[in-house]
Amino acid sequence: MGGGWGAAGTGKVGGARTGNIAGLSETELAALPPEARDALRARATAELEAAGADMVIDGIAHLPAAIAEIERRLAAGQKPRGVAG
Repeated sequence: MGGGWGAAGTGKVGGARTGNIAGLSETELAALPPEARDALRARATAELEAAGADMVIDGIAHLPAAIAEIERRLAAGQKPRGVAG
């Protein structure tokens, strides 16, 4: 996970492997060869980052870790992009 903060004062999190861009269920994804999964994730990550995602995770199961990272950044005094002060 990397990146900054959204202009609305929030971190935007995108799901690369099981989100809308990949368009596959966990079962369909698991049936792919590793190289195909990696290529799908790379393409989805690039599209999500280009669309403004601050963090890209594999899927919803990784959201708690993303939220913990956002909370860590807030506790460290980091401010989202577009938030003054």
